[in-house]
Amino acid sequence: PPPRFYPHQITGKEEYLGVELEVEVNPFGGSRYGDGTRQSLELFAQQITMAFGSYWYIKDDSSISYGFELVSEPCQLEFHNKKMPWAALLKMLTDAKCKSHNTDTCGLHVHVSKASLGYNSKDITRAIDNLIIMFKRNWSYILQFVRRQDMYSMYHYARPNHSGVPEEKLIQSLPHLRGERFGRHVAINVINRDTIEFRIFKGTLSRQAILATIQFVHVMCGLG
Repeated sequence: PPPRFYPHQITGKEEYLGVELEVEVNPFGGSRYGDGTRQSLELFAQQITMAFGSYWYIKDDSSISYGFELVSEPCQLEFHNKKMPWAALLKMLTDAKCKSHNTDTCGLHVHVSKASLGYNSKDITRAIDNLIIMFKRNWSYILQFVRRQDMYSMYHYARPNHSGVPEEKLIQSLPHLRGERFGRHVAINVINRDTIEFRIFKGTLSRQAILATIQFVHVMCGLG
């Protein structure tokens, strides 16, 4: 569906952040949605859409065995912090015995509008290159924040852009690293037309962790 921006765009250069939250519904968790049938899962998705359809929509995700992906509308940071009904949504998910952090499959992805990174394509490319460099040089610290312990899963779905590139070849490799070297399954996916996507975070049903993740992406883009 076409995006709805919160608040509305004025200049087209504002920073908007969209969140993709992958969720599993526990088929043995005692929830009326968790009987393992497609019908129950679709009913739960309809209930979420009825309650929160102004702010999120639901997508299928082939990497999730019994669940879905919740995609937020693009919002500015302050809207996420103060007006986005994260607490109510996450309560609905936890009440239904959903899981996100304690799974092997669920991730948390944050999209940022490319237009907010610079006034022209050259500025945007420079900002992306700086992000890749910062991730390379601070990777051990970033790993502590993203809450992932399953390195196989992360390298399968969010491989670092700099993987296999030594420091002395980093700068000359940047055009290659921001391209389609590993497709979209990289830590910083830049192949979308309008956004860059940070894919490294583990899923969570904690509002505090989600807002901290959004804040982290905001700060990193500001440094870029």
